[in-house]
Amino acid sequence: MAAVFGQIATPHMDWLGLAPHMVMAGGAVLLLTIVSLAGRRLPAWFAGAWTVATSLAVIGLGFALWMRFDHGAWAPYEASDDGGLLTAAGAIGVGRFAVFVIVLLAAVVVLTVLVADDFLRREKLDGPAVYVLLMLSAAGGMTMSAANNLIVMFLGLEILSLAVYVLVAMHLRRSSSQEAGIKYFVLGAFASAFFLYGIALIYGGTGSLNLTEISLLLTESSTGAATVDKGLFYVGMAMLLVGFGFKVAAVPFHAWTPDVYQGAPSPVVVYMAAGVKAAGFAALTRVFMAAFVQHYDDWQPAVFGLAVASLAVGSLMGIVQGDIKRILAYSSISHAGFILVGMHGALGRGLASVMFYLAAYAAMAIGSFAVVTVVSGPGDENTDIASLRGLAVRRPMLAGAFTLLLLSQAGIPFTVGFWAKFEVISAAADNSFFELTVIAMLATVVAAFLYLRIVVVMYLDPPDADTPRLQVSVGPATAIAIVVLFTLAFGIYPEPLLNLADDAFSAMNLITQ
Repeated sequence: MAAVFGQIATPHMDWLGLAPHMVMAGGAVLLLTIVSLAGRRLPAWFAGAWTVATSLAVIGLGFALWMRFDHGAWAPYEASDDGGLLTAAGAIGVGRFAVFVIVLLAAVVVLTVLVADDFLRREKLDGPAVYVLLMLSAAGGMTMSAANNLIVMFLGLEILSLAVYVLVAMHLRRSSSQEAGIKYFVLGAFASAFFLYGIALIYGGTGSLNLTEISLLLTESSTGAATVDKGLFYVGMAMLLVGFGFKVAAVPFHAWTPDVYQGAPSPVVVYMAAGVKAAGFAALTRVFMAAFVQHYDDWQPAVFGLAVASLAVGSLMGIVQGDIKRILAYSSISHAGFILVGMHGALGRGLASVMFYLAAYAAMAIGSFAVVTVVSGPGDENTDIASLRGLAVRRPMLAGAFTLLLLSQAGIPFTVGFWAKFEVISAAADNSFFELTVIAMLATVVAAFLYLRIVVVMYLDPPDADTPRLQVSVGPATAIAIVVLFTLAFGIYPEPLLNLADDAFSAMNLITQ
């Protein structure tokens, strides 16, 4: 028996490559255990501090992995040309692309905690449960960014999504929060069904779930060396695009976004707008550019349609909204369109522009919704645009920070948003997609009116006589200050972030065994 058992093949596991995922998920489980055992004996700040410490540890691991990849120090491990590593029997491939997204998600968690801590105390909500779900969701997003297998990617997607469904509905004293949670869950389950059915069809068409193997099979099928059922493959690819389209809020899969953003607790929207969108686009990029790149000409028209529709709907519909969160929700749809513009030009420098845009938009979204969290007041109800009247008089620094973030989203020079839009539009122009370039520039002009409308209300409308004084706590103020510095620093000198995005893109080739 010993000899028989000795012959059992065990999967290769590189635990260091899995460390960021394990630390984030393990931090959530440990926090839940500690809170369950200690209960009220823990200080109020403990859960938030634990989450920040865990996320900072993940960021540290990410930087360590990136440096090791750069110096080619992975010789003892199964590795690829990009210096990445393969683990979990080939189901997880950790390279600079995955590390870029992992660090981004961990940073989003840190900033979300800074925004959420005061909000949770103000609304008397269960802080530890929120932080546990936040870390679990981020761990799912990290898995999506590194998945080398479609089933593993689906598991990451569900871990990310299920936690967010609960977070959206966590404000039990607000019916709008419950309604938003139900809407998000039902539509999310519908999109997951599309995604899972797409996986089944891809498997039926190619006989594999491994992205590297699928890419190789598609390459060989073009020369007759392998057989692929193109009908099943094309339908499966379309269904995967539908599933991803819902997650990144691309038109026509965007219907949930305004209602869910408006009803969800504001700090949860901070994470949804920045973290969930980043994870969704990372997974979309990984699947379509690593596995389906041979059929770029087949899926490019669909991405073109999604990009144009998202730019048009996000820019035009945002103008007529009266609620700040709904305005920013349509803004996020428009930004999804810009990111899709970069993906449409993916064979050139498009994917590097996508990575840059994800980091830039994460900062702008976090800062914008942090301001909304402060302004919303007790009950998180005061999100009408009228609540911003005279903000420049009441809180000039807060109004100034919000103005800068809005101008960055509009693409004004000397902000990171300008370079983000410049990069994706340049990627489209470099590939001679001039129609898409013109549409993206027109959408930028239209969206500028959306952001300037908010600025006018803050600076030119007098505050109401009965407007309560705003209290800006240390946590939200710190988060806003960080993203403002980020916006200005990389708006004036974008090269470091551009270089990181280029490195992540150059390492996009999947890790092979």
